[in-house]
Amino acid sequence: MKKFEFSKLFENSKFLKVLSVLVAVASWFAVTTLVNNDAVSTIRDIPISMNISGSAAETNGLSIVGISKDTVDLRIIGKSYQIGGLEKEDFEATLNLSSVTQPGQYELPIEIKQVNTEKNVDYQVDKIKPETVTVEFDRLVDATLTPEAYVPNITAAKGCFLEKAMVTPDEIKITGPESVIKRIKTTQIVNEEKQEISSSQTVTGTLRLLDENDNEIDLSRITSQQNEYKITIPVYKQVEVPLTFDFVNVPAGIDAGKLEYEMSADKLLIGVPVDAATDVKSISLGEIDFRKIDIGSVFQFDVSLLAGYINIDGVQEVTVSFPDEGMGYVKLNCDNIVMKNVPANYNVKLITEKISDIKFVGPISVVSKLSAEDVVATVDFANISLSKGEKRVAAKITLVGDHQAWAVGTDYSVLVRVTEKK
Repeated sequence: MKKFEFSKLFENSKFLKVLSVLVAVASWFAVTTLVNNDAVSTIRDIPISMNISGSAAETNGLSIVGISKDTVDLRIIGKSYQIGGLEKEDFEATLNLSSVTQPGQYELPIEIKQVNTEKNVDYQVDKIKPETVTVEFDRLVDATLTPEAYVPNITAAKGCFLEKAMVTPDEIKITGPESVIKRIKTTQIVNEEKQEISSSQTVTGTLRLLDENDNEIDLSRITSQQNEYKITIPVYKQVEVPLTFDFVNVPAGIDAGKLEYEMSADKLLIGVPVDAATDVKSISLGEIDFRKIDIGSVFQFDVSLLAGYINIDGVQEVTVSFPDEGMGYVKLNCDNIVMKNVPANYNVKLITEKISDIKFVGPISVVSKLSAEDVVATVDFANISLSKGEKRVAAKITLVGDHQAWAVGTDYSVLVRVTEKK
């Protein structure tokens, strides 16, 4: 049997004519089927434009503050050779804003248009998914908040205590929907890390906003000018220190240490920063002028601490009381008036011959023995500016010897006549 050779078919002219016709028919069928017929194309993730320019919403001061979905999928029908090259950048999805006039939530239709008209594509929109989105509109407002620190898990080491933590910055400027801003009751900078500290520390924190019911407010629609928050936590130690005061203008011969008095508080519990450079040994209330101490006198002092120290006891005022029991007084005259440090270029003549009714206070056993011979009035011109004429000058009253008694009052004076030396 003679073997058939397939290659010889291509040497047969009749076969080639038939084959050419078949190839032409197949090509025509492919073109009409694959090119001329309508095709379906889905273009995904087309961004939804948030532009509201020229709308009533913009006129009323509204802004988009929330949207349920920010992209859409588009299904179109057209010739495959035309729509096959379209991409999401060739389309724009916009919101139909005709119904938006006031703050609130709206279900808005999405409209699609082709933005790249150079491609000149003929197509039909078959489906937009989703066809509508939920959009929230509100007025954007600014607010300045005063934050407080919230560090519930930071504790002080033994023998120390924590003082109120401070936040940096101390003011926070935010922008957000008016309806959200109005709900803010409390502003916190939060650090919930657990640690024990023995010295002042600074830690980072995050912003948290609470409403009047202490419910946390979503921050996703709020913008802040600050991106970093710091919390400084001061650490203090407790110290009990004595309260003191000083006597001034103590007469010679008086032992102030023997003077009896009572203080409403003679010690104070204070909080001292553990980082303080120096220790506090005592707290000085001020001074008491000996010349103002009378029988039963009471002096009041405000308690003042160094900046950064804490008055744990809360004592704001201390009284110093001098007893009246066992104390007495006597009024004496003084004609023993002594002048000293008289300027060399002046003559000073004493006109006052006697200072009357000088009140002396002290234990009854002391003042009962005093007499006018014990009293001296001294006029010191060292710090007095003199000029010609008569002048009243202060006199210092003292007792001769060591008497535990003193003159009460600061307005004792004498009259002198001053002339220039020739």
